Amino acid sequence: MNRILTLFALFMAATCLSARDMSVSLGTWKITYEQKTCAFAYEHQGKTILNVVQPEASFRIAERDVTFSPTDFDKVQIEKYSDDVCFVFSSKKGDSIGMEAFFSLHEDALLTRLTLTADTEISSNYLAPVCITTPQSIEGTECRMLKVPFDNDDFVRYHYCRLDTTILSYEVTTIFDGRSRRGIVVGSVEHDHWKSGVEVTGEGGNTISRLKAYSGVSTKETRDVLPHGSLVGNRVSSAMFLIAENDDWRDGMELFASACDAKQPGRKTWQGGTPIGWQSWGVMAEKNNIYVDVAVADFYAKTLRQVGFAGENNLQIISIDAWDNLSDEHKRYLTSHCAEQGQIAGTYRSPFSLWWGEKDNLERKLFEGCQYTAKECVLTANDKPIRYDGAFCLDPTHPAVK
Repeated sequence: MNRILTLFALFMAATCLSARDMSVSLGTWKITYEQKTCAFAYEHQGKTILNVVQPEASFRIAERDVTFSPTDFDKVQIEKYSDDVCFVFSSKKGDSIGMEAFFSLHEDALLTRLTLTADTEISSNYLAPVCITTPQSIEGTECRMLKVPFDNDDFVRYHYCRLDTTILSYEVTTIFDGRSRRGIVVGSVEHDHWKSGVEVTGEGGNTISRLKAYSGVSTKETRDVLPHGSLVGNRVSSAMFLIAENDDWRDGMELFASACDAKQPGRKTWQGGTPIGWQSWGVMAEKNNIYVDVAVADFYAKTLRQVGFAGENNLQIISIDAWDNLSDEHKRYLTSHCAEQGQIAGTYRSPFSLWWGEKDNLERKLFEGCQYTAKECVLTANDKPIRYDGAFCLDPTHPAVK
């Protein structure tokens, strides 16, 4: 109760900057809204981290498509969020459409999200609680930004680059000085409704000319061929985004991971440690054969294991996912050979792809005795079957695929 009263007094004092400017602070963080620019500034330990932040959104209401930014927020109030106190800046337009910018301030990070409100049903597939288009300098002589892939498919890689290009990082990114490692982390900590991204454009090696953290990303890298789906209701919110500043950006990424785990705890049933090993599809694919598989298994056992490239209890996994060229005798031999070396050989079969050629008729039954045709079981976009890397993509929710 005392904390609430202290915050209320702080809130009342801080909002008296000018007739329309508003400011709130807690611990090491301060959020200021400037009416003249319709923008927020985020401060940490007395230093501006991000400036001229103007949330934006697009939505559909009453058969109209609308874009919402910049917004003249005119009210801020204290609310309870979980066990924390939060601040909500709100704006209401004449047509009863509102926008709310939510902030929860913590010692080591702030959380923010964007919400649209309406008296009638509203739908949106794009909400950006953090959007910066005014250039701002970053401290450091070797500034870098990290691109995080959406998944681990299609030979994707994490990579970082100089602050002089444009990247689209998925769910999270960090912008840091490569020499001192000091940096900021921006990322989505909720993943139940949205795919989110952080787009950064740098200039001159030390300037952010554009930064946009948003929910609703849909690209080839997210394996999408259609726009992101829309959330519908009288209140539509983005994912919650974390913003942190750290002396070492790696600590900020650990903080981000902990925040994600707090929102959605990881699976606790797996007790086998992190699987480490080799997967045959990546490079060999249809060229794979028993001689390659045995040679790779031996190299892993005799060379890589000696330098620590193994999982819990020194276990290594040899995954033969390209096994068309292996006879049953080959598979039995490889399995026993790996077992003798303390390895596990295996493969995976999951109903996610249909390797029928272009000339095959999708009107055929999916398999003998099945009541469904292949056409009924594959994913489609714009009424056309989706092919990826040469295979049709099966719908894992279809009864025949299950």
